[in-house]
Amino acid sequence: MTPDAVLAIGGSDPTCASGVAADLKTIHACGGYGAIAITAVTAQSSTGVTSIVPIEPTEVARQIEAASLELDLKFWKVGMVFERKIAESISESVGSEQPLGLVVDPVGIASSGGSLFIGNSLGWTYGPLIQQATLLTPNLSEAEELVDRPINTIRKMHEAAIEILAMGPRWVLVKGGHMDSGVTAGQANDQSPQSVDILTDGQDSFMVSAPRVQTVNDRGTGCTLASATATFLASGMDVPNAVLLARCYLAGALSAAPPTAFRSGRGAMAHLRGRSREDCCLSDEPTDDCRENRFGVRLVDIPTPH
Repeated sequence: MTPDAVLAIGGSDPTCASGVAADLKTIHACGGYGAIAITAVTAQSSTGVTSIVPIEPTEVARQIEAASLELDLKFWKVGMVFERKIAESISESVGSEQPLGLVVDPVGIASSGGSLFIGNSLGWTYGPLIQQATLLTPNLSEAEELVDRPINTIRKMHEAAIEILAMGPRWVLVKGGHMDSGVTAGQANDQSPQSVDILTDGQDSFMVSAPRVQTVNDRGTGCTLASATATFLASGMDVPNAVLLARCYLAGALSAAPPTAFRSGRGAMAHLRGRSREDCCLSDEPTDDCRENRFGVRLVDIPTPH
């Protein structure tokens, strides 16, 4: 069976812990075939970002065109764009190539620290792509920038997700992995046993929770989750189940990470040892629903605020 082709658009990372290198490993591990278009060459490590050299927008478009000539690129995943003119170029390519869908991870700050975009705001830089996104996946700090206010409870995550929907995406996943308060108070933090995300399209809403994996090798989690979701969407899953299975894959890749990190700090998870759908799901039934899974990831329907 021919694997579904997914295009990963974003920046390079010489350590391969994040960016399009992490995307490619993830797409392959999740059963897809990965193609790439580079938006910027970065010099970064676990201690920070040293330099960023953006690629000319016309060259980004040419990369996308070349990959599209050879492959039926069903879904695209967009990470780092760095500047608005690159986002506009990608947006024009979306219009001409017409992929089935687009997962946009609006990258603001690298896992190791350092800004990965320029412009008036993250929303302005990513604006054209946000309007076209099937799924937008901001983390807490990115969501806070998009709505211009603090987010420190699960309720506020949900409210922010609804507000971000007005910017144009069909679905929004606000990732709460770094929230600052306790789960027992309806909140979460990176010392709590659970990591909580909110997924909504304005009609249906879900809380996605998973036991927190303790590891020093957790760079590139946002890239990994977005590219895994894009791969499962390319295979025909709906958005909630694709997100659920992507969270299971992420849990497996984090759990399989080696006990030691890179020389200077946090390292890469074990992308190629993350579990496939068959390994994640406990049910033997041939269904996309993986709510019974090996990693305790839960997808729970919640009321949508109005």
